[in-house]
Amino acid sequence: MIEARPYPAHLIETWVVGSDAGVFIRPALREDHDLVARFLSSLGKDSHYQRHFQHGAAPDLDLLQRLDAVDYRRRMALVAVTVAGSREVVVAHAEYVAEDGRAELAMVVADGWQRRGLGSHLLRRLMHCAALAGLREIHGQVLASNEPMIRLARRSGFQVLRGDDARLVVIRRALNGPDAAVEAGIPGFAAWSQSTATA
Repeated sequence: MIEARPYPAHLIETWVVGSDAGVFIRPALREDHDLVARFLSSLGKDSHYQRHFQHGAAPDLDLLQRLDAVDYRRRMALVAVTVAGSREVVVAHAEYVAEDGRAELAMVVADGWQRRGLGSHLLRRLMHCAALAGLREIHGQVLASNEPMIRLARRSGFQVLRGDDARLVVIRRALNGPDAAVEAGIPGFAAWSQSTATA
């Protein structure tokens, strides 16, 4: 059973993309299950493959199961949403799962929102979340053919290493611990971190 934790409302923000309406970025809720499922089903074939390294519904189901298990410390997920009429629409999803002080990340941005800076911003936010959780490292696997993500990782200070699978590279970067979150100006971090320090 996943222990309930305070919702980290201090991580909610509105991010403005050029002259467009703002994108609402927030920690995901278990209640977002259907929103995220619709987002995954809307992804183009290439975006879906770059996220999961395979086709089919099985990896989407795995992702949704992880969403049900978020605890905002060892298991974190962020969603970027816009509002269409009266309902939210997910346009990006990022997550990490932590073990032994290391966070394994993955993220995907809707086709129509790629190359607009949203992925870069979401990656920074995920790194900040991992830092404020006291994790020492963040890493992930990326298709060797996914050049935009590899360029983004390098710009964000990641090492890019050859993976065991020739199709993949490993991206890896050290984190500076909770102080990095304070330095990044994340409001409310100190109080929230104290409330979850016994995790």
